Amino acid sequence: SSSNQFNSDSQLKYKQIDEINPNTSDVSEWDKASEFDKWTFRVSNNLLNLGKTKALQLEDLYKLSSHDVVGKLLPDLKGSFDKSKPIWFIPRLMVALFKSHKLEVFLIIILTLSESAIRILLPVILFKLLNALEDLSSPIRNSYKWAAILGGLGLAQTVIHHILFQLSMRMGWNWRSATTCLIYDRLFLLNGAALSMFNTGKLVNLISNDVARFEEFTTFSTYSWEAILEVLAILLILIYQLDLASALAGVGATLFFIPLQIVLAKRFAKLRGQTARATDQRVRYISEVIDGIGSVKSYGWEKPFF
Repeated sequence: SSSNQFNSDSQLKYKQIDEINPNTSDVSEWDKASEFDKWTFRVSNNLLNLGKTKALQLEDLYKLSSHDVVGKLLPDLKGSFDKSKPIWFIPRLMVALFKSHKLEVFLIIILTLSESAIRILLPVILFKLLNALEDLSSPIRNSYKWAAILGGLGLAQTVIHHILFQLSMRMGWNWRSATTCLIYDRLFLLNGAALSMFNTGKLVNLISNDVARFEEFTTFSTYSWEAILEVLAILLILIYQLDLASALAGVGATLFFIPLQIVLAKRFAKLRGQTARATDQRVRYISEVIDGIGSVKSYGWEKPFF
């Protein structure tokens, strides 16, 4: 059918783009680097040293990783989108994005839980260390033991947090690139009547602003469910150390501000919607003005108009 022919032509087009681009033709430095070099960004040392000697040009930049090329991201997202359905309150596009990046999502969940566990353990270990220091009858090696554990957990939290943000931000960039390509891909499948419903301002705002939210979503969305587990763990620790009433009072004081945050978030979302509509209209007007200027210039109507 014409739709299947277009899909194959679209995949060929993105494949040709990746082949023409000199930054995607060969194996990239990122793909050849070890995991340690990636996590510590040692892979960029050669590029930074080259930048010290001269102004960097386009051909000096590293080749794009095979994981980030459009020719791979778009077919993966399209295949997942065609097979996905909404799940509860999660829309179809989000389900497809999660499916197309299963490994990254799994690693982000594991790292988030690990960082949360360390963040909860740090004050517990600190409490043990202070008790060992106050207890004069306790052997000095106990204090060294708890201090070493505290320092090791602090170092582990720093490393895990760094890797977590690296993975989540990269996945957000991939989501943004893939959804932008998917928008363009689907636009060519629409007929004239459907296209007339979308003005230029709405499309520009959708690509330039809306899909950029994926970068923030992948970075901070995991804390929405992780925070619940963390609060429950802290509540259990407080109950064990104090009593039920004191624990509920302490945690309740924190939870008291959640309804206020929800109200403010709804208010901000409403203002954001108004801003988006105003932005669509502004971009449409500017586009019409530029098109009109082009017509005036092409027909030589400067004198009658000005």
